[in-house]
Amino acid sequence: VARDPWIVFPGNLQGRHAKEIGPKGATRVHGEDGRVSEAQALALDAARFDHVALDLDAAQDEAALHALARPAFAQAVARAQGRPVALRVTLRGASALHERLLAHRLQTEEDMQALASEAGADVLLEKLVIATASARRAPPAGLDGFHDILDEIARDETFRGDVARTLASVRAKTPSDAYARLVEAGFDGEASSLVEAALQNIRAALCEASETQS
Repeated sequence: VARDPWIVFPGNLQGRHAKEIGPKGATRVHGEDGRVSEAQALALDAARFDHVALDLDAAQDEAALHALARPAFAQAVARAQGRPVALRVTLRGASALHERLLAHRLQTEEDMQALASEAGADVLLEKLVIATASARRAPPAGLDGFHDILDEIARDETFRGDVARTLASVRAKTPSDAYARLVEAGFDGEASSLVEAALQNIRAALCEASETQS
């Protein structure tokens, strides 16, 4: 932080969650004649968290996604310098893959874990975040008007109130440590967030099913 006088953040010995990415360790301080002469950062962590973001704007299929993931995962393995890695992967961008990713989330997670294992034996997919947006300008012809119905249901105050009450009941019955893990995983407990996520998943599943049957 500063050298005159020396102000050094000592560090922590081990990353504890996915927000603490990169090397973790301590600082070795050298002194001469009663004064600090050098401060040396030491990486002492036994395992490491890392985060990879893949931009899928130009990706048209899974092969293109995998082609982006492989070198990014290999770089994460190299950064870990032989340590096990817990890897968070974020998929982002306006993509032709958006609907398929949401409709087949579990398959996408399995694919990402397989590619991570291909990059290194000690690489674990900590979390997959699908933050893409649809590249579609309009829903498939067979779904004309159906998205408007979904939006109307989602805006209904009675429906949102039911969701909020259900969430409050779940919160009251969930042990605090278990709920804390849900929050860490991205659950914010808000009815609006849950309804929006459900809308996206339903739209994606409908679009994917419509294309499969056409």
